Amino acid sequence: MTKPIIIRPDDIYTFVIGLAALITSAGVIVAQLMKLHAKIHAPQKSQDMMLKNHEDRLNEHDIKFAKIAEALDRDLQRLREQEESNEVTQKSLLAIMNNMLNEKNEDGLRNAKNELERYLIHKKNTV
Repeated sequence: MTKPIIIRPDDIYTFVIGLAALITSAGVIVAQLMKLHAKIHAPQKSQDMMLKNHEDRLNEHDIKFAKIAEALDRDLQRLREQEESNEVTQKSLLAIMNNMLNEKNEDGLRNAKNELERYLIHKKNTV
């Protein structure tokens, strides 16, 4: 025959204590796994932060280099304009010296004068 199941208060107490121990153990295991996960991924997070800092610094340098390149382009343009101006001035001086040496070189002097006028008018219009 079948025996009736008898549950005593002592059995309930033991079951509750065992269940609490199981839940506590599971909580400790989960906490330890989370700590382990955090330790494993900590270097990756620090490396990501370091890479982001480097990228930010590089972007700042790119902006600064762009400004420097722009200034250098402006300076190069000014130098080219000065070289052109110096060339026209030197041609004019050469024509004046030629005219002073042999006072019959009026065409060369006129050409130099016209070239200097064209240059000065062109430069005045572009400024």
